[in-house]
Amino acid sequence: MPGEEHRSTDRWRVVVTRCNESEVLFTESGHFLALPEVQIPCKQRIAWHLNHQMKRMWRLPVASIMPLPFTSNTMAPVRYHLAESLAPEAGLASNLRWLDLSVASKQFVLDPQDKSALEGVARSEFRNLERQGPFVRVGWFQELSLWLRSAAAALALEWDGDFEQFNATDSFSLIRFATKPRALWFKAVGGTFATEFHVSKLLSRKLPDFVPRVVATRPEWFAWVTEECPGAALDANSEFALWRNAATTLAQLQIESTGLVPELLEAQADPLNQILSHVAVERFRPIARDVLSANAESDRETISESELADIEAIVRQYVEAAARSQVPDAIGHLDLNSGNVIVSQSRCAYLDWAEAYVGFPFLSFEYLLQSFRRFFGVGSAREPEFVETYLSPWESVVPRHAVRDSWAVTPVLAVFAYFLRCIDRCEGEILGVPGRVEYLSSLLQKLKREAAKAKPLGQGVPR
Repeated sequence: MPGEEHRSTDRWRVVVTRCNESEVLFTESGHFLALPEVQIPCKQRIAWHLNHQMKRMWRLPVASIMPLPFTSNTMAPVRYHLAESLAPEAGLASNLRWLDLSVASKQFVLDPQDKSALEGVARSEFRNLERQGPFVRVGWFQELSLWLRSAAAALALEWDGDFEQFNATDSFSLIRFATKPRALWFKAVGGTFATEFHVSKLLSRKLPDFVPRVVATRPEWFAWVTEECPGAALDANSEFALWRNAATTLAQLQIESTGLVPELLEAQADPLNQILSHVAVERFRPIARDVLSANAESDRETISESELADIEAIVRQYVEAAARSQVPDAIGHLDLNSGNVIVSQSRCAYLDWAEAYVGFPFLSFEYLLQSFRRFFGVGSAREPEFVETYLSPWESVVPRHAVRDSWAVTPVLAVFAYFLRCIDRCEGEILGVPGRVEYLSSLLQKLKREAAKAKPLGQGVPR
């Protein structure tokens, strides 16, 4: 679409309702009506920007509900989002009006694209309340607020109503409530991603030194509230000592989790041996062919059939080595990045266990190492020390040679596991999503590079 490639913001029009959705907020210009519009930076958190801009531009506090499945067919596409006013009786700017949709349609001229979206909302064709999550309905934020106040009061915390909403869908929600003297975080993930709910509760109960403390839960929402951890995200820190602390803490967390394997599996953490398996290796080449075929017109260097065979052979050998490893099964994270690690001088906590697994633990550190390289640069003089900080604690559990041999197979297995995880998340739909094929192809190229560096087993040394 012309101009879209270099677009830095997306246009969103907001369907703000009050009085049980009987009235909608419009901007008025003479006899013409349109929905309020905001510009949101591309690939940013929509709910946060939408709430912030509605308050800044229109002086109206809102809670985001969910994106709507309507997009205008104009040259610069407009998307739509449903929200609820948190001050339905507050005064409005002179160019804003609350109107019943039937009145608006009869007495004013509506923007044609807005009219189509509003008619869809009125028919509720996008909402099946029995099949969708609890946050699809107007009023959910008020219910949540009452529950949050009760949880805060039990902790002797006060809340003046200030909050930041980061995600909003029918079943997924992430909100920071500015309770005092310390903030609370609310997260809901819905039944599809129930693993994070169950694993977060288990880790908070069994290994509280390594994760945020869970202080309240709503099982019917797959939701929980945690205390905010002191510190800042690791990806905002250039202090090497904090990165070392993160590496040590990850090793300690995983070592202590080795005794929780049955409970972690019961909490629905994924068994890694289903990904690092002979069945998975057999799946690899046909899937890789499909990805490469779909990306055939790219100028990226291709991977030949013989190279795929070589990669498969190395992966198969390394999968078998991981299965024989003396390193015990532990909790792991298939998408660990430094943004989900909160560090301070006194503590390090790991967040967001949506991709929790049980199995060969070193993959998690390999993913964290990729964040380290992006921050400090590939080939950083500090990388060997960072790696050693993670590996050394494991030598209290298994012999040094077993740790080093297991680390040697990790880079190949980490890329392989992540590639297959991405495929599974696609649910077979490799095509149809912008950038998906290109990203999967880049993972195959990375797997090819790691396989080319692979050493014969038994020669594991720190990289």
